[in-house]
Amino acid sequence: MIKSDLVELLNQIDEKSEIDIISIMSDKYKEVKGILNGKVNISDDTIRSLVNYANIKYLISDKVSTKDRNTIIGQFDINDETSLAIAAIDKYNQTHSDSILYSDLLIDEYIKAYGETDKIALDFIQFNSIMLLDTVDSGLTFNELRNNPYFDNLFKYFTKQDFTFVDGNDKEHNIVWLEIADGVNYINNNTILNTLNSLPNVDNLNNYKTKAQLNLHESEQYLQNVITGECKKAEEFVKTK
Repeated sequence: MIKSDLVELLNQIDEKSEIDIISIMSDKYKEVKGILNGKVNISDDTIRSLVNYANIKYLISDKVSTKDRNTIIGQFDINDETSLAIAAIDKYNQTHSDSILYSDLLIDEYIKAYGETDKIALDFIQFNSIMLLDTVDSGLTFNELRNNPYFDNLFKYFTKQDFTFVDGNDKEHNIVWLEIADGVNYINNNTILNTLNSLPNVDNLNNYKTKAQLNLHESEQYLQNVITGECKKAEEFVKTK
């Protein structure tokens, strides 16, 4: 009886998102498409997926209604196209000075709601990946790699350690790895693996690649569970109305 009353009560709730998330995400898709225009050729669906994954922590929070959440992420699935898109962006960034910033994928409301940890994490990995490839050559040795400060920063990240990042204004940020969102980890783990694959082949590098690949698989599994698991649960709840 109590359970039936609760279901009836929940069915009467007019659930609404705190913001017009549909419009805000639509604007972000267009913004990112403009950023990529003339630089990297990525389909509109893949752009939407990439932006969704970056903002997934906000999209699955109680700030977004079930209806809006399903409208935004319910139709997407984890696939190779998104990883290939990140690889294309990483390749562009390795050869051009006008870097495409992954932190630009985040909507302002996301940063306001959860602080700047995820924005800093994206900038941290992107900066160190670019600088690492800029400071090594074909004669790279394992010792040189391990002593490279940019590799050391990537190593801290893909071994899930806390780290410090000094931004362009010389402000120091102490980041707790466990506080980084899984959607952001998905992008960063892709970039780390792309960076490792771009390095000259040195001793023990395959061990690091294996670790990076496992991290990426964890991120993909999380997103898959959110999209196919959480959304299906939400749809089942809606069907009871």
